[in-house]
Amino acid sequence: IMEKAGIRADDIKDKTALSFFPVLTKPIIQERFDDLVDPKMSQKEYVTEHSGGSTGQPTKVRRYLKARAAVHASTWRANSWMGWEIGDPWIWLWGRLSTSKSSWKSKLVNLYKTLGCQESFFNVHGLDKKKLLKFARAVRLFRPKLIEGYTNAFYQLCLLLRQENIELPKLMGVATTAETLYSEQRRLIEDVLGCKVFNRYASSEVGLIASECSEHDGLHLAAENIYIECVKEDKSPVAPGEPGKLLITDLNNRVMPLIRYDLGDMGIISTEPCKCGRPYPLLQKVIGRQSDVLRLPNKKIVFPDDLAEIFYPLPQVRKFQVIQEELSKVNVFIALKSGTEDKALKDLIYRQVREALGQETEITLNFVEDIPILPSGKHRICISKVSQP
Repeated sequence: IMEKAGIRADDIKDKTALSFFPVLTKPIIQERFDDLVDPKMSQKEYVTEHSGGSTGQPTKVRRYLKARAAVHASTWRANSWMGWEIGDPWIWLWGRLSTSKSSWKSKLVNLYKTLGCQESFFNVHGLDKKKLLKFARAVRLFRPKLIEGYTNAFYQLCLLLRQENIELPKLMGVATTAETLYSEQRRLIEDVLGCKVFNRYASSEVGLIASECSEHDGLHLAAENIYIECVKEDKSPVAPGEPGKLLITDLNNRVMPLIRYDLGDMGIISTEPCKCGRPYPLLQKVIGRQSDVLRLPNKKIVFPDDLAEIFYPLPQVRKFQVIQEELSKVNVFIALKSGTEDKALKDLIYRQVREALGQETEITLNFVEDIPILPSGKHRICISKVSQP
């Protein structure tokens, strides 16, 4: 790649040199995997990871073990901002941890972490009322100082805890990740669990990217491990404070360099320092996946936040999902709490969705019993099947 672009090692003196490199995408990794890895690296020096595949085929990458260790260190640092110390019990509400009979290695690792490292995992696959109640019992037994996990899993847990009038032991904090955190979700989780929510941004391919501190005014980038760019469709930098595509460069992965890697996410980089005084740059906001953004016939762009503000404040709504089938055709799926469906509510939802999506969009409301989560354990509230620019 460097030879083709006419780049020599001596030319790379600062971050501006990154602009000479092409953007690395998931399809390129899937098609050219063998060309992207260092064949000289021993198998003892790396581990193979897979993305969750939320928007299609999971992406396989190799991560340098020393780079992975650096990510663990940045995670522990982020935990310390919540008051956690090494050795404090810590539980994960997480996905992609197999519980099949053939996964004895995963079970052994989980047992070691639980007994030796005070760290326990709980699988969110097939999340339902029974599994959420089982997790609540595990929290009361394990009594962790903090819980980290999927945002929607926490949201569904807190809805159930409130409904069943169940209280959990006091926590230092909750770390939400893997899915976009919306303001109504934050309010509910903090109210039910009685602690602050610390939002995080991470990926399977590079690990922890950014974390909130106690100011809760943006996410501090793990600048020792990654470099982030926010760009337009033409890959040029956006104006300060403007939303754009997020490109990640892993500074430590020597076995499979990920340079200007397009994770498929959109966000805004802050131009202001954090009031906490920490020197790390701030990611102001993660908007969501590029395929979560709706582009309408009138050229208007609707972000998932716009739709979250309609549904999450409605106490009758348990789950929802908006799917843009075509440029001017949108299906809305809504799972209500038992006994709350009425014409006035339907009319209210329709009016608010119509206002958000405009008069040119054909809108169909579908009231369903449930909306299944993805195999990764995540729930996408907004999906566009329209080709992205």
